[in-house]
Parts: sequence; C-alpha cells; structure tokens
Amino acid sequence: MPIELLDVAGLVPGAHQGKGLGNKFLDDLRHADALIHVVDASGTTDAEGKVTRGYDPSADIAWLRGEVVAWIRGNLMDKWGSIKRRHVAVKATAVETLQNQFSGYGSTASVVARTLDKLGLKEPLEEWSGAFSFFFFSFLRMKRPFADFRGVGLSRRNNRPRGQRLH
Repeated sequence: MPIELLDVAGLVPGAHQGKGLGNKFLDDLRHADALIHVVDASGTTDAEGKVTRGYDPSADIAWLRGEVVAWIRGNLMDKWGSIKRRHVAVKATAVETLQNQFSGYGSTASVVARTLDKLGLKEPLEEWSGAFSFFFFSFLRMKRPFADFRGVGLSRRNNRPRGQRLH
C-alpha cells in the first residue's frame, strides 16, 4: 500500500496562535490521515530545537497534540454560533452539519456518524453546549490517531546515533 509522508519540521509551540510558520504548517497537517510524531528521546534537544540536557521528550508529544487540538478547535469555535444558525435554517441533520465543518480535516460522513453513535448524543445539535467538546475530542481520537516513535537521537555532525534506544 503506497503512503505519502509529509515532514512538517519547524512546527513550534504556539503555532495555533500564528507563531513561526504556525498556521501554514498546521494547515498542511489537516490533509493527513494519521500523524506520526518522531521524537528525539535523548533529552538533548528542547521543543524549540535548542541543545540542552535532561529535556523530557514527552513534553514534545504533549505540545504537538495540544497545537493540533487548539488549532482545529479554534477554527470551529470561532464560527460555532453561525454553524448552529445555519444548521437550523437549512434543517440539516447533525451528521450533515458536522461533516460540512470537518470535511476540511479529511472527515467522512461515516466517521462523523460513528462518533455521534459512540457518544450516544441524541439532543439536537442546536441545543449542544458542552456536547460539542465531547464530540470534538472523540472525533479527533477517531480521525486523527497519533503514533509516537521515541528513538535514538542523531548527532548533528555526522548523523550517527547517540544515546540509547528506548523500547
């Protein structure tokens, strides 16, 4: 099965707020079916690529997930009021409305429907308050699985492995 890998090196904490090339990198990610985050587990490089000692690589995993979630959620929450108004005006189903909003993130109607079924959300979409957050996070877990590879760091000088492999 052919796959395409997209390197989004240069993503920095705060990208969802426009830091670095933020929104451009995050927009590239929305076309992915899965995100594979390769982490330098040696602890010698921090989240901004600066040489350090004793850095906890799990912090990289947390901030990347946080950036993706904050970016997508921000995009949707900014227009949630108008989404609900349009939903009522056109008498759409919850699946149709949500699919329309999540289609730019590679969603399908079946993923939206499965997410709704899994959560058992029965109240009309226009009455959702906290239900949107439950749907949103469940949708991300279904649509955007994260795979973390924690491996050996590479020496910047000669690309030879440094540190010990984590199993």
